[in-house]
Amino acid sequence: MLSGCVDSKPQALSSWAEGATKSAIIDFVAGVTSEGSPDFVPVVDRIAVFDHDGTLWAERPEYFQFLMIYEQVRAQAADHPEWREEQPFKAVLENDTAYLDGLDYAAARQLSAAVSGGMKTTDYMALSHDFATRSLHPGFNARYADLRYLPMLELLEYLEGHSFRVFIVSGGDMGFIRGFSEPLYGISRDRVVGSSRSNMFAEDSSSILRGEKYASMNVGANKVLNIDLHIGRPPVFAVGNSDGDLAMLTYTASHDGFVLLLSHDDGEREYDYISGAEVALQTAHEKGWTVASMRDDFERIFVRTD
Repeated sequence: MLSGCVDSKPQALSSWAEGATKSAIIDFVAGVTSEGSPDFVPVVDRIAVFDHDGTLWAERPEYFQFLMIYEQVRAQAADHPEWREEQPFKAVLENDTAYLDGLDYAAARQLSAAVSGGMKTTDYMALSHDFATRSLHPGFNARYADLRYLPMLELLEYLEGHSFRVFIVSGGDMGFIRGFSEPLYGISRDRVVGSSRSNMFAEDSSSILRGEKYASMNVGANKVLNIDLHIGRPPVFAVGNSDGDLAMLTYTASHDGFVLLLSHDDGEREYDYISGAEVALQTAHEKGWTVASMRDDFERIFVRTD
């Protein structure tokens, strides 16, 4: 159960507007969970995978993981006076949004390694939990935890109520998401598949330390490879929102699974953009996948009041 996320006995998908998208979800789940149905899927094979950023919570103006890294750079700056003249640290400390808007993954990894390399994984998870539940989003002035998508939380619970095993499969740092996956989504840490570090076993044999480099970036085709590595079964239900999810969505569709692509098209209550999702949206329309419009299909968007 998603404790604290939604009412204990909500109406099924109550924050979803009545229409084709909601009906498609309900019809698919009914088909794969009804014994005697030609589409019946045994419980052991009911695997659902959800992307994280932009699928379960917002991802603008930056991935929230990046915003936590920036917060840590500022918190640790007093111990690193050299950062005031060294990029990309200088841009973070001066809030140079133009520079940060063009930040590539190599620079982001440099920042992340500087503020968390060598940290105990348990300490890092505690840090990410604190960030998600305490820090405020710069645009909405709400906690990041409050910017989870209520319809998606309901969908997670709906699937679990029909004996699906639900996994988060994200390009985000696995340790970052594991820090809050249980209290915010009701998804246990072992069901989080993300980008992983080259972690180290501490000399005292009591803890794991975060490595400075990534061992695996969980994006594109790597999402499918890591699904096979960590889950061992193909999904029959997959949800994403970007081109980075396309391989995972295509893989799911190839196994007669249900594909749901979330479209960010509500500039009043959230954001309106298709950048980074152009190919996924085109593919969805060509293949007849279900596209969920935040504007038309979400009666409410956030856990907080919209």
